[in-house]
Amino acid sequence: MTQEPPPRARRSPDRPDLDRPELGRADAPAYAPVLFEDEPLRPRGRGGDGRGPRRPRRDDGGDAGLLRILGAIVVLGVVIVALVLPGSPVRLIGGGTASTAEGITAKARATLPAVPGGLTALSKLYDINVPAGLKGPWTIEVALTQPTTDTSNLAFYAYESGRWTRIAPVAPVKDGKAVSGDVGSAPGSIAVLRRTGLARSLGLIVNAGQVPDPRALGSATIVAVMAGTPAAGAAGAAGGLEITAGAVASAAKAAGSAKVYLGVATEDAPAAVRAIAASPAHVEAIATLARREAAAGVFLDYTVLSAAQRDAFTAFVRALRDRLQRDQLGLVVGVPAAAGANGGAFDWAALAGVADGLWLRATPESATYYDEMDRLLAARKEAGADLAKVSLVIDRRSQERVGAQQRLITLREALTAASAIDRAVEAPIAAGANVTLRAQHLADASPVLRWDNTARAVTFSYNDTDGQHSLWLENRYSAAFRLDVATRFGLGGVVVTPARQDDALPDVWSTVTTYVQDGSVQLLRPFGPYLAPCWRPASGAVEGPACWTTDSVSAARTWRAPAEVGVYNVDLVVSDGTTFVAQQVALRVGGASARPTPAPAATTPTPAGTATATPTRTPTPSAQPTLPPPPTGAPAPTPAATATPRPTVVPTASPTPAPTPAPTPAPTAAPTPAATFPPGQPPGPAGQ
Repeated sequence: MTQEPPPRARRSPDRPDLDRPELGRADAPAYAPVLFEDEPLRPRGRGGDGRGPRRPRRDDGGDAGLLRILGAIVVLGVVIVALVLPGSPVRLIGGGTASTAEGITAKARATLPAVPGGLTALSKLYDINVPAGLKGPWTIEVALTQPTTDTSNLAFYAYESGRWTRIAPVAPVKDGKAVSGDVGSAPGSIAVLRRTGLARSLGLIVNAGQVPDPRALGSATIVAVMAGTPAAGAAGAAGGLEITAGAVASAAKAAGSAKVYLGVATEDAPAAVRAIAASPAHVEAIATLARREAAAGVFLDYTVLSAAQRDAFTAFVRALRDRLQRDQLGLVVGVPAAAGANGGAFDWAALAGVADGLWLRATPESATYYDEMDRLLAARKEAGADLAKVSLVIDRRSQERVGAQQRLITLREALTAASAIDRAVEAPIAAGANVTLRAQHLADASPVLRWDNTARAVTFSYNDTDGQHSLWLENRYSAAFRLDVATRFGLGGVVVTPARQDDALPDVWSTVTTYVQDGSVQLLRPFGPYLAPCWRPASGAVEGPACWTTDSVSAARTWRAPAEVGVYNVDLVVSDGTTFVAQQVALRVGGASARPTPAPAATTPTPAGTATATPTRTPTPSAQPTLPPPPTGAPAPTPAATATPRPTVVPTASPTPAPTPAPTPAPTAAPTPAATFPPGQPPGPAGQ
């Protein structure tokens, strides 16, 4: 399957045309995701927040739901396909088979083409020739001309048609003598370049005691640790500040070249007003604690003030800047989009002239995000604000709205809600009978998960006892459209929150770092059929189209039970286009009851770079059911819930995720998946 070049970055001041054909490709990705068991589950039942262990909830049949992740593949095959040449400075790992690896060559060019300003070369430029029958994805390792211990802003670049194009980020290997990175297919040429001058700035926000995700630190300029808040009571009236002692230390140890700022914030408007009223004392308290924590500056995030505080807040920020400059400390100030087009309490022009930068907290409402942000930034630009000093804050959390209430949740929680199974199955199930399988939170109609052109995100809705739930899922696709806002209005950078390493949150770092380093953003929609729910039985047959071959699939499907008596596992797999999550039910065929039955425990494989998940309103198993068959095997029934051997996860093509996403441009089109995978196997890695 040929790889098409990725779409060029758009820098138009107009809104993106979401129906543009280059937003997707018509062909499906070529590699199946890895399936593995999840860690013990922590239900997010009604009233829970999913942040701590809870007592498992059992159905009356004592069944146990199982949540599984079919994550983006970063696990390499165990076989090194080829060393291009013995002792060669370039080698390719993964993809193909040893029998087809012959003929791979890498030849260094005699001279290196001119490198654009802001980039410097750390290796030679190699032309790579790979036989037509040998496909990736690949891990490529390239030797450096000089070893380096500075790993910041390094990436693979290709040189084609007289221009350099960034391919993928890299990581150092062999004590800095070489670097290694993952690509979707072997490029025609490759070199290692370092970005010496970033096109945009990158800020990261973490809470006290947390460490930023290492994948983001290479391009980060500031890490803000939210550890301080105005004190309560009499201490607050006197300008006092409460802080978590030693909160900055963990981030400082991991930050590398990024500066670590003390974050001071409050969502309590009266507390913020009291703090500003006690300006001299509060300014001194902030400066003293920033110095005590060895911070390089302060991030002030008092975004709950009313317009009546406009002049007082500007004077307070000016006094704080003057005090921090005495200790050679920096200052960035948070401004909220919710303040409106005129800024409310936040005089953008005055604050930008005082602070080192403004971090814009965007509107939290997905359905109106782009209308409000476009209106706000256009008004601020017309008013003369220096938007080059403004950085857009991007939140990695998904959103759930129930009535008038809105809350932020993880991608794990959102997909867990989508993959919940309706366990009200008729009993008993006769051998060979037809059984209707339904999702608990997905409607029978299709599409159930869909791309929302207004919110630029995957969305779904369902009704529960507390009302209608509407969810918008944040991932690297939706993050790219938010970055496009920053590009269109010429903002100086982007800030990501929460920036901690957390597999429950989406991986947006490749998208963000490409924007920061090159100022480019690639706008794509998810591959349409990946948004269709998939029922995968261990045995028996599900009526209708095979999984991931069309996006017009109902969440309710008919399962024809096997002819043999036994207990059979059935998975419901859902995806946002980047991550596949499955929950499982075990059904008894030919017995007196259709109650789901737990299966024996299975050992948890731990592929690198994958996520774990926590189910919503789903019972926690005391013993986990077995894995479905490997991608290359035919489904086999589970005759009974006893003595099941330990499963083994076998990737089909030893895949590594390709960096080129492969969504479909038309929702109604049904791309043809790779012929090497049987029906019911995903045609590609998550969103790749």
